[in-house]
Amino acid sequence: EQQIAIRLWANTEGTISIALDKKKELIIPNLKIACAHPTLLKELQSLCKLNNINFSIARYNRIWSGFSGLTSTAITSTINFLKIGGFIRGTQIASHSKYFAGLDKQDVLLAILELVIRQRKQIVQKKYSKEECYRLVRQIVLNKEFKNEQYYLKIFQDFDNWTFRRKQ
Repeated sequence: EQQIAIRLWANTEGTISIALDKKKELIIPNLKIACAHPTLLKELQSLCKLNNINFSIARYNRIWSGFSGLTSTAITSTINFLKIGGFIRGTQIASHSKYFAGLDKQDVLLAILELVIRQRKQIVQKKYSKEECYRLVRQIVLNKEFKNEQYYLKIFQDFDNWTFRRKQ
């Protein structure tokens, strides 16, 4: 029931986008769930934490509560969200989205993970601008160049041991 609640909330109030790791200039997923109500926000954060999906609370002064929702740029949190099923298939991204309007949320999540892998597999890791990343993800979705959920769960199960993650 907890997992269904998280998925429903993410499906209706959630977004998936791209962030760039400033230190390593690597692509990372940015998972967000909107919620301005302080009590609900804390409850949702706790519920997600029980499912190993770690979110930070995002603040926004233009909202009555000062909160805009939850946000996570941790790949492990995105993978743990995928483990509970991710976004419900068939849910399209809102028409006002600059890059992903009309695309399936789950497909975009998988395409971002695909781009994460592609960038890290390059011998010399190419540095992308955010604009390039969004175009590449859109292309991956439209050309169906991503794999299924199980593939990414398997690939990322050993994420902490990926060469670029090891401390030298």
